[in-house]
Amino acid sequence: MTHIDDLHVRLQKACSVAGASLFDVPGHAGLWTVRFRNPAAEPLQIRFDAAADALVFSCSMSVPPGIDLTAVPPPGTPSYADMIAAALTAVDPLIRCETGPGRMAITMTVHMDGFSVQEAARACSALERAPLAAGAAIAGLRDLLAQADAMDRAMADFRRLAAADEAQSPPSPPVASAAPVMRPLPPAAPAPPPRPAPPTAATRRLCSNPQCGRELDEAAAFCPACGSRAPAPQPASVRRCPQCGEAVTGGNRFCVVCGTRLA
Repeated sequence: MTHIDDLHVRLQKACSVAGASLFDVPGHAGLWTVRFRNPAAEPLQIRFDAAADALVFSCSMSVPPGIDLTAVPPPGTPSYADMIAAALTAVDPLIRCETGPGRMAITMTVHMDGFSVQEAARACSALERAPLAAGAAIAGLRDLLAQADAMDRAMADFRRLAAADEAQSPPSPPVASAAPVMRPLPPAAPAPPPRPAPPTAATRRLCSNPQCGRELDEAAAFCPACGSRAPAPQPASVRRCPQCGEAVTGGNRFCVVCGTRLA
């Protein structure tokens, strides 16, 4: 059995594990086609690269019309290449992608020094899912860009309509500020009459009897308590004894009637 025949047998086992079928390409030794049971999966090609001593698993997929994978995205938006690379890396880190006009090539290389049926089955399964993941990334970014473009157009229309409305509207007359209305203040309430000052020791009339000392009315001539004659009324400025009310003259330090010490 040749080396190619041995690879064919081992790849058949790997494809069976991955849910696919292996077919020879007539006239091309070391080249096979893989078709998956899933009808949505892209056909896969396996090529033996003798120079690199490796198996190259590859598939290609068409890019939807109107999608330019090399276009520079708007600021803050990922590019198609970034979105596709992230989607394929999530499937398998060994997957590589090359883009061209209208098509995209997806490859995965398995070197012969690490080749096994399990590794070949892994590569087949990864290449089965890769086009689906890339297509979903393209569709998602296309929808995102369409939404951003629609928002930009709506904002441009709004600015255009606002500018046209402003140009057609007559200028508003200046609004004069109203002068403040001065309201007359209510008349001040009349001041209450001064309250009479309470009587002090100097203005009170007290009974002349030191044993009585009752306070007398201004018109009383005699004390109603003891009958003693009331002292004659004196001007308020006259200094009086705080105890008996006797007028104090000069610089006396004691009252001449009751002997109270004077301040």
